Order: sequence, then C-alpha cells, then structure tokens
Amino acid sequence: MELKHQLTEIAAVAQEKEAENDAFRAFLKSQPSDDIDVLVQELDAVITPQIDCTACGNCCNSLMVQVLPYELTRLANHRINPKLK
Repeated sequence: MELKHQLTEIAAVAQEKEAENDAFRAFLKSQPSDDIDVLVQELDAVITPQIDCTACGNCCNSLMVQVLPYELTRLANHRINPKLK
C-alpha cells in the first residue's frame, strides 16, 4: 500500500471511507486494548520508517506529535539549512 502525503488527498479518502472508518472504530473498541496496542506498535514499526518528517511537516501542522530532544535539534537545523540532514 502506498502512503499518501498530501493532506487534501488524505482528507478526501477519509471522507469517502467515513462509514467504514466508523465501523472499524467500533470494532476496535470491542477488542482488548492490549491486543490493539500490539497491532498498532507493529504497524508503527512498518510505517514510520517510510515517513520523512523533514519533507513536508504536515503532521506538525495538523496533529499533536511527540518530538524527542534529539529530533528537535535535527528539525531546527533543517529549518535553518534544509541541505543539512
């Protein structure tokens, strides 16, 4: 599955699949939270490495994200000089 990065495209797909997402949310709520946590961690391990946070910054503009101290320095350096990696 290809990850989508454009916010407008993500919003359109979310709206298109709203009923499906609501049903899935209800299903998740009926499952043991520990089982869901394990699945989410597995998905995170696969998906997160595919995301270059310095490429767009969409999450920072629209979500509450946790930024670790070493990431702050990297992000600040990128904002000052985008050629730094």
